[in-house]
Amino acid sequence: MIKNIRMLSATLLLTALSACGGGGGGGDGAPAVVVPPPTADATGSVAILLTDAAGTDYDQALATITSIKLIGDDGQVTIWEGLETVDLLSLEDYYEFFAVSDDVPANTPYSKIRLQVVNGLKLIVLNEDGSIKEEVNAELPGKGKLDLNNQGSFMVRPDSTLIIEIDWQMNKAFKIIETGNGRVKVRPVIMVNIHSFEADDRLARVFGVIDDIDDPDQSFRLCRTAYVSTDDDHRHQGDCLRVFADENTGFFNDEGLPITFADLADGDEATVVGMLRATQEYDYDRRFALDAIVVELGPQGSSQSWKGMALSAVNADDQFDFGFDAGQGFAPGSAVAAQLYASSRIVTRQGDSLDRTVIQDGVDMTVDGVLRLSNEDPDLLRAALLIVDFDTEGEDLLRGIVADVNVADGSLLVTAEGGDQCVDASQADIYVVESSDDEFLSEPAELGDLIPGQRVDVYGQNSVEGCFVAETIIADAVLDDVPVADAGPDQSVVTGETVTLNGSASSDPNGETLSYAWTLVDKPVGSSAVLTDADTAMPSFVADLDGQYEALLVVNDGVYADEDTVMITATSTP
Repeated sequence: MIKNIRMLSATLLLTALSACGGGGGGGDGAPAVVVPPPTADATGSVAILLTDAAGTDYDQALATITSIKLIGDDGQVTIWEGLETVDLLSLEDYYEFFAVSDDVPANTPYSKIRLQVVNGLKLIVLNEDGSIKEEVNAELPGKGKLDLNNQGSFMVRPDSTLIIEIDWQMNKAFKIIETGNGRVKVRPVIMVNIHSFEADDRLARVFGVIDDIDDPDQSFRLCRTAYVSTDDDHRHQGDCLRVFADENTGFFNDEGLPITFADLADGDEATVVGMLRATQEYDYDRRFALDAIVVELGPQGSSQSWKGMALSAVNADDQFDFGFDAGQGFAPGSAVAAQLYASSRIVTRQGDSLDRTVIQDGVDMTVDGVLRLSNEDPDLLRAALLIVDFDTEGEDLLRGIVADVNVADGSLLVTAEGGDQCVDASQADIYVVESSDDEFLSEPAELGDLIPGQRVDVYGQNSVEGCFVAETIIADAVLDDVPVADAGPDQSVVTGETVTLNGSASSDPNGETLSYAWTLVDKPVGSSAVLTDADTAMPSFVADLDGQYEALLVVNDGVYADEDTVMITATSTP
């Protein structure tokens, strides 16, 4: 029998949110401002969706967004402007229906989506009980002005809607750079997908207020009043969309119990999970439709999303054992009985329906539902929606430098740790990233655009034939933009002497100021040698025992880093 959950924290770490009027948010409670675009004869609408993938090193990644703009030949158009702090890692399973802007000039080419983020990224590691274990304030390149475009030039069509997905991909296109002087910088590559009809590769989750219920049509209007990825508690009327239900849609009340469409009422608050699409209707609340998988009534937080793993199959009572992942406020190993109902839905992240046979011991999933804790009865998780994670294999990473490009056979030769590696790049998506203190630009590229000397991160799968099969290639600036670390020549010294290291021959091709970070990575057993002034070009230490000492130097120009080592051999005097 499952024991009652042992709560380690009285307050669970939950994601709440707040949306602001006009299709935006305002972190200080003031309505967001959507800046009117230039007057044009023909206009359309643009919707912005935010999403992410799970990070491997952090539990939360907080980004404070202040504006989203389209950059084109005729200038720029502000799609959204406000102040919202979004937990990107809470969007692993969902799209955030973030903003909509009407009257966007149509029939003009746009080349970039400009995302402005202030104060960098706050990266957080949580303890088992949900409290903060580690917090890193990481700087973004370009002062947070991120110019994105992975698909080339695009246009907004008259009286139609364009859906722009902004995917941070923190499990893939994300590199942390330790500068060696206490600062941490990140280099994101944010993927952009542009659709003219539907966002068909991930679920959308929207919280808002129900009205205009249409019984014959089995639909209602849902006007967003809060985001699902922020922790603010202010509210403003947000964008509206039309929610459509069918015979497969699950309806649940604020206690997690099944209800029907007939139980809905104007003014009800609800969280709706479904598949988002643009419609051919250009009315204010009918530009977008959400084909509902589940409708969960109640104030925000009534139904929550819990990450974890099935610990059993479904039994005769329609229950299975569910174990919680760490960082959600429970003691390690906490588990609960999850209750399924006839209207409970089981889907993939892409919205594909599954049956109960997929629930087996060891299957990762997210459970949407109401957790009922009791001192008398067994704890119970009333499950409205199960999102099963089949992405267990993941992608391998090959990191190195381009040695050769063969466009004819669609391949690369990459010099990586351990030697040269051939790469099958024939089906790969390729992006080139340029970043500095003043600029960040991510653009699509062809294989022929890559040149020897570029640093690349190649994501894909190792092949039994020997060549790495690439799915995504992210190329940094050419190698000449990267600093060169020089830890100086190896030294032989007398034991007991003070050794001075010298990294002053390190250089940067662009003349950028370098930071220095030295580490004694090896020393004789029993040695108590410690570096003095390890953040300077010329630190020192006392070689207190006979043997070899190895020092590592990392230099950083604020964006790129390089490293070198030096060996010091200490021997006693005759």
